[in-house]
Amino acid sequence: MKGCRFLAPFLRIILLPTLVCLFFPPGDLFAGRPLITDDTSTQGKGGYLFETGVEYNRDDSDGVKVRRKAAAVELDYGLADPVDLCISTTYQALDINNQGDKSSPQGVTDTLLELKWRFYDNNRWLSFAVKPGMYLPTGNYTVGTGSGDYRMGSGQVRPRLYFVGTGVVSTLSFHLNLGYMRNVNRYDAQTDLWHASLAGEWRLIKDLRLVGNVGVDTNPDKGTSTDPAFVLGGIIYSLTEKVELDLGVKYGLAEPGYDTMFTSGVSVKF
Repeated sequence: MKGCRFLAPFLRIILLPTLVCLFFPPGDLFAGRPLITDDTSTQGKGGYLFETGVEYNRDDSDGVKVRRKAAAVELDYGLADPVDLCISTTYQALDINNQGDKSSPQGVTDTLLELKWRFYDNNRWLSFAVKPGMYLPTGNYTVGTGSGDYRMGSGQVRPRLYFVGTGVVSTLSFHLNLGYMRNVNRYDAQTDLWHASLAGEWRLIKDLRLVGNVGVDTNPDKGTSTDPAFVLGGIIYSLTEKVELDLGVKYGLAEPGYDTMFTSGVSVKF
């Protein structure tokens, strides 16, 4: 299947962490900002997680220069011990210079509403979850350009489904995401979009974790067959048991997509 052509390497990569987890004792590590890849952790019944962060992106390709500034927020609420309701959105401002033709669109993007259900958990060292969700058309699809990140929205409800896996090995953890989105839109972009990503996390000292992330997505542009891939590195510092600060840098490995992204944020549990 064309949409799944990039999944095979990730299916092989996940076998090693899974096998290692079968023979080593668990720790207590779960992902969060600045990683793109999600983990299987939930907030517990009645618990909340609030995340917010800022991003700065740069992209220079084919004579088009794009600078993007964004602020993102997410709120997760524990409906039950293994079930979270998640809502997130972003406000972004773009500066686009297309060979002298300049524009500065800005606004709220589409809002993502999801339900995370951790359906398998083997004493926290190997767990699996599913995340059905949908993008709600809160962004103005007429603002921006192109068929991807340069638009505020799609103008349509876009359903999606993600599979999430987490394995923990002492001070190491691994997270896998495999996803599909029905990209219903009003500007003739690809409608079947796939996602695959793998993240790793290492507790360097008690309150400091180093994180890494690789992934690839289907290109929404019908005019090219190149799928945008990325690599991300960062740190997470636990200020308290309930407050974490993060910093990350993301690089695009293939056009299209942003060349570089810098991000920083905070996560609070209550």
